[in-house]
Amino acid sequence: MKNCSVVRPVCLRLPDSVDTWEDSNLPLSCVLTPLLAQHVVHDKPKPLASIPKCLNCGAPHPSLASHYPLYSSLICHLCGKTCSRTFADQSAHRGEDGMDEAIYRFQMPENVSGETLEFSLPIDRKNSPNTTELNATHCPPLWWIVIEGSSSRSYWNTVGRALQNVVAKLPNYVHMGLAVASEHTLSVWNLQSPVPFVRHHHNFKSNQYPEVIFADVRTYQSHLQTALRAMADSVVNTEGNLPILQTVEVLLNQLLREGRAVGLSSSLSGRLYAGGRILMVLNRPPKEFRATMNPASNGRFGGGGQGGACFEPGSRFVTENSSGLPSEIHNLTNSDPEMGTSDKKLVTPEYNTVGPDDFTSSNLKKKYPKVSKTLLHNIEQLGRSCAGAALGVDVLFCTEEPSPIFGIPFLKLLCEKTGAPGPILFDVSKNGVATDLEQEIQARLPTFFGGLLKVRLSPGFQIDTNPVAQNGSSLNIGSFYVDKGIMGSGASTEQEALWQLGVCDAKQSMTLDMEVTNKIQRSMFVDGVGEVALKPCVQASFEYTAVVPRRNKQDEFVTVRRLRICTLHMPMATSVEDLYAAIDLEALSIVLMHKLNISAFSESLSEAQEIGKDWLKDVMVCAYKSAENTHKLDQHRAKDGHGEQMQQDDLFHASSRLLNVTGGELTQDEILLGQGHKNLRHIPRIVWCILNCDALRPSSSQYQPSLDARCASLSQMSTMTPSVFARCIFPRVELWQSGNESNEAIESELGLSLESLALHVMEQRQIDSQLIIFVDSPHGILVCDSRHLVSSEGSGVEIGDALQNAIRSAIERYRTPPRVTIALDLSSSVDLTDYMIEDSLNEFHQNFSKWKADVAVAISNDLEELSE
Repeated sequence: MKNCSVVRPVCLRLPDSVDTWEDSNLPLSCVLTPLLAQHVVHDKPKPLASIPKCLNCGAPHPSLASHYPLYSSLICHLCGKTCSRTFADQSAHRGEDGMDEAIYRFQMPENVSGETLEFSLPIDRKNSPNTTELNATHCPPLWWIVIEGSSSRSYWNTVGRALQNVVAKLPNYVHMGLAVASEHTLSVWNLQSPVPFVRHHHNFKSNQYPEVIFADVRTYQSHLQTALRAMADSVVNTEGNLPILQTVEVLLNQLLREGRAVGLSSSLSGRLYAGGRILMVLNRPPKEFRATMNPASNGRFGGGGQGGACFEPGSRFVTENSSGLPSEIHNLTNSDPEMGTSDKKLVTPEYNTVGPDDFTSSNLKKKYPKVSKTLLHNIEQLGRSCAGAALGVDVLFCTEEPSPIFGIPFLKLLCEKTGAPGPILFDVSKNGVATDLEQEIQARLPTFFGGLLKVRLSPGFQIDTNPVAQNGSSLNIGSFYVDKGIMGSGASTEQEALWQLGVCDAKQSMTLDMEVTNKIQRSMFVDGVGEVALKPCVQASFEYTAVVPRRNKQDEFVTVRRLRICTLHMPMATSVEDLYAAIDLEALSIVLMHKLNISAFSESLSEAQEIGKDWLKDVMVCAYKSAENTHKLDQHRAKDGHGEQMQQDDLFHASSRLLNVTGGELTQDEILLGQGHKNLRHIPRIVWCILNCDALRPSSSQYQPSLDARCASLSQMSTMTPSVFARCIFPRVELWQSGNESNEAIESELGLSLESLALHVMEQRQIDSQLIIFVDSPHGILVCDSRHLVSSEGSGVEIGDALQNAIRSAIERYRTPPRVTIALDLSSSVDLTDYMIEDSLNEFHQNFSKWKADVAVAISNDLEELSE
């Protein structure tokens, strides 16, 4: 069954009843990536007025995927009602769409379920309903850069160099504002004067409106560079901590006072702007979250978030003694390539039930005694206000402390409500940080704004809007994780099933929880036609503002308002086996991550570990019971003379799914863990990788991230697209031939165990001694000679054209390019262990193999209890 990358449900079928859904133990959720560019069908968008809408629920119908056409009316699959589709009736109800009979299409084309169609919208519906684009210099994207005023010169050396490089490459249509903020002063640059100068606003308050003068990059590039060089004098020896919430509120109020966002503002006055972003690059904890604890109690290291990771290279995982591996395998933590045996000793992890980096309420109260439930609600509301003004907030920290306390669990809430991907921590004492910082800033340039996401479901299904329980804690940040059914970036609105994003990008996703109601409408009776079947589907409509090249003039840019519509038809599943056969594993992975994040925030990291393990056990028990029911049904079919039809179905083999059926080749544990099912067999590894990712893996004597670093990692992961998230928790490992002998990898999707990888290399070396290991993840790309892993004779290797293209393609997949390590010389140091997550030991000293065996015992015990 073909998948859709814009709307990706956990299962590509919808359950036909509450019982079918509950018996599967699968989450009824979907992942939305509304700006995924490669799935847009129309290069030249037509007006929205060219297609009909349902006059009952408002759903747009660009094709037959979402409705059943009658002579002069339509049956909407999204509400189960009929309405007229004649131009006269449509125009009478759609005054703001600028209806025009000359462009209105009465006959709809058929399109493949899941395709994304794009339409143009008026820039200013109330004032100029026929204007669909404006010159980008007249309706520009706005970008504030706010620098920490209480910082060291080393901070500025890193930040200043990164900002100057980014600003030098900015598109000419961007309008910029520069400010330096400290505890009591907001210093704003006037960039349009003949000589740039600073105006200081002392003791500024959120209800004040200091004038922020924006300068377009095309005219004032030299002034911007002059100001950035001069800002070093403004950030040295200024005392106090920046009040981040107050500073954001001041800039927001100034924007609302003077302008209005395309597509979002109801104001009739003020200058139109496309949208904006506030980039805050800080060095110290914000005033609101200034901690009272000794930072030494907050973990050993503080950098984190890039590519969803937070670890020190070479010590990511606690692993067992590697002396049991084949003697040819190098000790990969030793830089000497001549070493053929390992002297690495077994490290016994000392896990704490609740570590200093845990998200528990008690931890947060100790670190942030002044943070209250009221402040959390104020942070959330400030994020909503920014989203409503098409404004995103990005926060990047550059620190020199080993384990700073910045309040990222709370700033995550602010950033994500605006649509931004969340805070990141940089350790400026590390090599290459200036380049990393520059790339992260580059990824946050103002591009897409004012997003409005509307989701519609067929009758019988609805969005699960139940909030996360508060558990009586004033600092239970898990209760803010789900916003009327959505997880990730975005803020709910007063309208049902409508969320807004101040900013958005093509590498960003959000997850939606759904539920089955007691009554599923499958058809309706139409006079003169008879019974008409309703197609169950999910429709995501995304309205947004963008700056794009003017058609046929690539050097000119215009601001446009667009609407993307994706309707995914989802057939009904009449059994649990139907659901299991239609699982999208990547979508399931990121949904599980969100569910476990809630547990970590609401309870503890250790509790999240147990919940993840229990869920895996329960879904495998459900799968076993489903296999029993299917086997019984097949036996009845065979008795009724349908044996040949049953054997033609290659999706179900009882001997691979059940213990008491002979003829299979799988062990008892493999059967219990779903290894006889094409989809279920991957789920144990998915759960293990999520539980051992940097965000959720409990601290040990070796792995000690700060709470902020851990939360920054979690924040970046929670907005990744499903395919990128899959690479984050389970890096792609491939073997390639040297040179141009092959156009593709000779082995792909290898396991993430050092021993397993080494055995694959040794086996392939019997055919070809010149092999290259390629590892691909958002937190690092590694290309190395296989002799770094397995000792052997042979000549050097060379990266061929196909592998070069694979590396380039991998880099382009991610929001921020990961660091690329090329190690073809055996004298260089290589560490593959940071990617070998199956070798990691959990808090019970279990690697993946031992953990699976433990889960299999729990499954067996549950099945025995159910059979009694």
